Amino acid sequence: MRLEVASFPVRQAVFGSRTALEGETLSINRAELTANALAPTASLRGVRVDLVCPGEPARIIHALDVVEPRCKLAGPGRVFPGFLGEPVTVGEGRTNRLDGAAVVATAPVMWEDNGITVKEAVIDMVPPGSDYTPFSRTANIVLSFELDEHAGFAQWDHDIRLATLIAAEYLARCTAALRPAPDALRIYDLGPAAAQGDGAAGSRLPRVLYVCTLMTEGSVHNTFVYGRRVAGLPAWLHPNEFFDGAIISGNHHIAADRNPTYFQENNPVIEALYAEHGKTLEFGGVIVAETQQTSFADKERAAGQTAKLARWLGADGVIVTHDTAGHAAVNLMLTCQRCEQLGIRTVLLVNELNGPEGTDFGLVFAIPEADAIVSSGNKDQIIRLAPVATVVGGDGIWDWRGYDDPVEGNARDGFSTSLRRLYCSTTQIGAETLTSAAF
Repeated sequence: MRLEVASFPVRQAVFGSRTALEGETLSINRAELTANALAPTASLRGVRVDLVCPGEPARIIHALDVVEPRCKLAGPGRVFPGFLGEPVTVGEGRTNRLDGAAVVATAPVMWEDNGITVKEAVIDMVPPGSDYTPFSRTANIVLSFELDEHAGFAQWDHDIRLATLIAAEYLARCTAALRPAPDALRIYDLGPAAAQGDGAAGSRLPRVLYVCTLMTEGSVHNTFVYGRRVAGLPAWLHPNEFFDGAIISGNHHIAADRNPTYFQENNPVIEALYAEHGKTLEFGGVIVAETQQTSFADKERAAGQTAKLARWLGADGVIVTHDTAGHAAVNLMLTCQRCEQLGIRTVLLVNELNGPEGTDFGLVFAIPEADAIVSSGNKDQIIRLAPVATVVGGDGIWDWRGYDDPVEGNARDGFSTSLRRLYCSTTQIGAETLTSAAF
């Protein structure tokens, strides 16, 4: 599968009479964007569109998902297959992306399903919060949805997701007639990996696979593969399928843990393995696996089948990224253990729960074979957010009471919080630079 991805840099977004990319400024026709996004939805009464760019004294609250604008110009299918078109296998042809732009979906949805709730998710554009969330560095097109109170959460959730994906494709379409700079066109093609140049004759590069665990639990924790909730046994995907939006996030639980659609489209592990393909390793593709099964038997079955598939695909090593938290950590560790037992060297990427002082044991569950772990930070770390001039996405912070804020306050105020509330602050997909080190 050969995919060309053309990147068009965006440094700021403004409203204008037409939607167009002028230099590195994305001009947006607000009425047209709104009409496109809401056209196929039934439970959304309206949408407010705000633009929030780096450096502005602003705070985005109630964030649900973030999507990078992309569109397909050639090849089978359409971006975000299963939602915007038939679930045709994607990953070939030509795809355009707005590099530096992000569509942020927000809504005042308080929902609980079997004890699992939608959690507050904050994106701060000013320090210190901006240092912890990657979307302080993107030009954000924020969609704040007004909901039909007679519809239920499942319908709101579906319609918000659909409208957000439509908006992302609509924005990227403005690049259809543009030519990217020569250094902004990248070709993704898993060609043959050459043998090691400094090894013995006939030696080969180690074959490394990526195991991308995906969350599904109730109606608040979801991940979609080609438009369907991930479920059942693991499957192999070509890495190019990620770049065309085959994986869509529906996780609205703890903000720090989320792996949004944006980081599936720009998956850092896939990018890193592609960069080393044919140099230090042979990239063998991606195994997607459901995590957070409720019974130990289901966890064991998933781990065993994932390890078996990795061995059948010839893996010498695997990188496993975590999705969410709680007893899904058992899935993560069992997968590591079963791979290691089959002789497959395993590296885990996971965040920690070390407590506010960083002194607690950081993992819910661990096994002796987990001897190569990359931390994406301590989500229990406490910081105090600065006051801001503008709040977008809602009127008030959910569950305001913080560590030294005993009374309710205004969403523009400064307040103390753990990193749990900061969107993607410790995302476990390798997208940020925050980590923990052992001394």
